[in-house]
Amino acid sequence: HAQQPGDPARPSSGIFFSPTGAVRYGVEHGCLPAVVSGLPARRFFVPSVFSRGPAEGPGRHQITSSLTLEEDARGACTLVSERGKAPELRAALLATLADMGVSDVVRQDSGPGSRDVNGDFRQELHCLTVDGKALFLVMSTSTARNRRPLMASFGRDTDGACQTR
Repeated sequence: HAQQPGDPARPSSGIFFSPTGAVRYGVEHGCLPAVVSGLPARRFFVPSVFSRGPAEGPGRHQITSSLTLEEDARGACTLVSERGKAPELRAALLATLADMGVSDVVRQDSGPGSRDVNGDFRQELHCLTVDGKALFLVMSTSTARNRRPLMASFGRDTDGACQTR
């Protein structure tokens, strides 16, 4: 059937083969609209195609074999990528936000080349504005074998704490 306004977006089959494509889809048709609207992420992607999560409310959804979307009861939404190159995943996520017209102010960034005892690890805090709503993005990227290449958590910045860090 033809896509109707409000219908979940049918993804390109490329998201199943491209970790960066999966991240783009997860941001655009998952976490960002869920956090902005306060509705479950499942409303914004095609659940019959790939979600194994709950029908309503917060939960865990397997978007592709490499990308998981996790919601919590407070309305935060996290994308976790199991595959891909960390710098490319980071770039894809940030490019998606820019393409969507999201205002993005970097508040904290440990920078490329940051390390801890487990290997390289970049941690960032971004303050986002979408449709006049203040959000935060906490993003971690790593090429270390014992870490996931990307974890990105979106949430509402209800108390303005992101802007004051």
